[in-house]
Amino acid sequence: MSMKIIKYFHTKRLEDIEELELKRKVAEISEIAEDDDREVKESLAKEVVRYTEEVLKELKSGKRKPMTLEEFNKWCDELSVISSCCSG
Repeated sequence: MSMKIIKYFHTKRLEDIEELELKRKVAEISEIAEDDDREVKESLAKEVVRYTEEVLKELKSGKRKPMTLEEFNKWCDELSVISSCCSG
């Protein structure tokens, strides 16, 4: 087998491993099972992407600052209070 072929298959294997690792991380972070086949409205997906890109642009430009750990924890606590009030 030539070195080019071996190198090609090695590269493809690494790409496959990286793709699987990325899928695993996304599933872990999102807590959405890989076989979850629920549909999401295209308009909702586009809105999430638009908002995310807007926030990223604001962070890069310095227009928006990332939350401190304390601010993030407070924000999470507020969300859990809202969530518990709205459920049931």
